[in-house]
Amino acid sequence: MKRSVWPVVVASAITALFLCALGGWQLMRLSEKNALLAGIEARGKAPLVNLEQAMSGSEAGTDLEYRRIEASGAFLANPPLMMLAAYEGGPGFRAIGALVGDGGIFVLVDRGLLPEAARADVLARKAQGPVLLRGVIRGRNGEQGIFDPENDAAGNLWHWWDVPAMQAALAAPTEARIAPFVIELAESPFTDEFPKAQLAAATIKNNHLQYAITWFALAIVAVVMALLVLRRRADQ
Repeated sequence: MKRSVWPVVVASAITALFLCALGGWQLMRLSEKNALLAGIEARGKAPLVNLEQAMSGSEAGTDLEYRRIEASGAFLANPPLMMLAAYEGGPGFRAIGALVGDGGIFVLVDRGLLPEAARADVLARKAQGPVLLRGVIRGRNGEQGIFDPENDAAGNLWHWWDVPAMQAALAAPTEARIAPFVIELAESPFTDEFPKAQLAAATIKNNHLQYAITWFALAIVAVVMALLVLRRRADQ
């Protein structure tokens, strides 16, 4: 083999190995995502829990993430918190309210999404009367990301989940029992157009198989191109 072909061989081998490693990593992510979705599906088939049962389970250290819950109570009259979120590809918000349920349990409620244009209307509207909520339990014990700005509680502009700060901003009654989780609504108890309840699990994407195929295909392309170059040089 001529010395001049070695750079081609080495470069193509490194490229192919790197692309195969990326493909293998995507297969690992595929396995993890499949396990996550299977767990969510299994919990979605489990019996409903009520707010008191969820509170007791949480206090006992039970993992209740994505368990279906039914809660009755009344929303506090405070305007909902506004968390930045995308709405149908454009700017929008996620409305976070607070429910005082049976047994005096105070719990944050993710009421759903709204476009930026509906913000003022949603803030001006007060949730009234007793309600029956159905949704799923979410831990939402988020941490501020490297690129996340500080939450602006005074300006009601939230960038990441800070459950204790949100509970304080919504003025949890001093005598209430504070739930450490959030109820993510599956459907709105009100007839208003916004906010629109949407379970986050329904939006989880699982494209890792396509990504893996792409990386492996690119590895094959790199090898084929290297072989073509080597063949051309051999013919010279």
